[in-house]
Amino acid sequence: MQGVVSFPKVVALTQRFGEAKYSTDHVEIAYVIRDLLGRRLEEISFRKWLQEELPMVVTSSLGTPPFHLSVVLLCKKKPHIGRFFMEMVTKWLIPGKLVAGSFYSMRDFRFEDREETVYSLVEMRIPMERAWDVEQVMRHLDLLIQEIRLGVTSTYQGRCILEMKGISGQDKVGIIQEEITRVLERFPERFDYDIFTLMQHFFVITSEEFKRIRACTHLIRWLTSFYLLRKDLRLKVEMFPGKRQVDVFLKKAELDLPLGKKHVLSVYVGLNFLREHEVFAKRHLVRAIQTSLPYSRAIEESYLEIEEPESSVRLFYLEIEKEDKTPFFLEEMKKLKNELPHNLKGRVEHLLRPIFMPRNEEEVMRNIILLAQQLKYVKDLPQVVITFDEQSDKELFFTVILAHVVGEIPVEQALGKIEESYEPVIERKRQIGLLRNRYVKEALVIRLKLPSLPFLREDDSVDLYVARREVLSEIQKAFGEVRDFNGGMISKQSEAFLALKKILGVKAQPHKLLLENFFHSIYPIECRSTLNPGFLSRLFLMLLEPAKKQNKGCGWTLDQEGEAAIALIDFYEIGYKQKILDAVHSLGILSRKLVQMHLQTVDSIRLGFIYLEYDKGKKQLFLETLKAALDF
Repeated sequence: MQGVVSFPKVVALTQRFGEAKYSTDHVEIAYVIRDLLGRRLEEISFRKWLQEELPMVVTSSLGTPPFHLSVVLLCKKKPHIGRFFMEMVTKWLIPGKLVAGSFYSMRDFRFEDREETVYSLVEMRIPMERAWDVEQVMRHLDLLIQEIRLGVTSTYQGRCILEMKGISGQDKVGIIQEEITRVLERFPERFDYDIFTLMQHFFVITSEEFKRIRACTHLIRWLTSFYLLRKDLRLKVEMFPGKRQVDVFLKKAELDLPLGKKHVLSVYVGLNFLREHEVFAKRHLVRAIQTSLPYSRAIEESYLEIEEPESSVRLFYLEIEKEDKTPFFLEEMKKLKNELPHNLKGRVEHLLRPIFMPRNEEEVMRNIILLAQQLKYVKDLPQVVITFDEQSDKELFFTVILAHVVGEIPVEQALGKIEESYEPVIERKRQIGLLRNRYVKEALVIRLKLPSLPFLREDDSVDLYVARREVLSEIQKAFGEVRDFNGGMISKQSEAFLALKKILGVKAQPHKLLLENFFHSIYPIECRSTLNPGFLSRLFLMLLEPAKKQNKGCGWTLDQEGEAAIALIDFYEIGYKQKILDAVHSLGILSRKLVQMHLQTVDSIRLGFIYLEYDKGKKQLFLETLKAALDF
């Protein structure tokens, strides 16, 4: 086009306490923009160019070294443009070489007739001193310009480009700080300035390697997710200070490893402690996850834990993968999301002080005399009393009192059949009589030491029933079939528990720990082994279902099955318990006809009743009494 046309007046902006002022920079900015255009445009064409061509990246001509190459970016003003532009030019203008600029400038401006839009003009000059450098620039310049334009258009794309090219953990720290500032500005109602405290704590507890293999978006999500998780959890704890609160958030992610991308699932967990000596760590979280997804495993060095001073709230983070390395499906994530909060509540470990209680030798002598009286014939089975003595941090100690008729095999040889790691030791050995004046009756006091790890339940409590059964099995390996003198009722209860599990089938699989606690909370104790397991299974299923009626913070479910009236009451206030028990006691029901279940979970207190009565009138009176006690 011929002639010179008017060019929109440029207003250079210098930010000072949020106010703009005029600067002589506008003259230089105008000349640079004219050079970028390469030709003069009419004003209407210029406005069209602003809409369609920005962002724009141009460079000066490549010549014979030495010379200075100028790279200029013109775009609408956005946060972090300068950092992104400098990162790209200094590190990727000549791939594999960090170039140092001799000049760097970034200026904001606007056009006088377009006051609502602010633009940025960024320029960097790099000395070109070798022909090889010029050759590399010519080879990669077009791609670099495309990447700069794409990264300037979208902050997200800019982060992705930098991460694909490989940025250090320290560089990511700067990007994260800037992005968190932007999040705070965009969502002031959801985020406050204390997110920076969380961010600094995150930088301290994470290694350079942790940050290097995770994208900036991944790390930013970590901060924002944990901040919101903590905020919601604090609110719930304030509303219900005596209840266990658990929040879970899941998100798919990728790790950038040397051999390629690894698909993982990020697990964010927040919970509160209720007692002083509670413990929750990585092993508890992994076991809880594997209860729902047994084929999952933890990513090494991915576990993070945040403990707040003078607060009961704890935050945990872990990444998991599938054994076959495939991504997690939506159905698997839904299953874990639904089941994990319940699994976590039962896995908080309670530390107890060790008990000092020396063994009662008088009781040992009494048991020896008692067992000696049981041996009346030569072919009588060996008589055994098994007692639990003490527990250390890793071991369980049992005392076994065994009375038998001495045979041909020496006792020491028989004990050699016991698992060597259990370290069987004969603490006492004495003759306790004769049969037919020729067969010696002998008593042994044997001490066994078992590792506690194989007998831990899901909540990290020790299952002494299973440990005792293991001791009995080892004694039988050494001495053959024996009579478990003090384990008759335990054996019957084990049989009844297995029958209950068989009736419940797959319904009991996700609730193994709850089922064990339920069974051992049945009173009178003898009813655990004598009561029809069908009644127990019905009461347990009621325990898994939501209460059918709710009133004043108390829920209840009633059912009648054959000769039994079954009731389950669920409440939070401890005062309800005595009120209900007093009402039931007033009916004068025989203890053999009323089976009770008292179970306290992290969420509530559960009272269950099984009233064994054929008379419909009495069963109805029982149910009405419960209703009256609860003001229903």
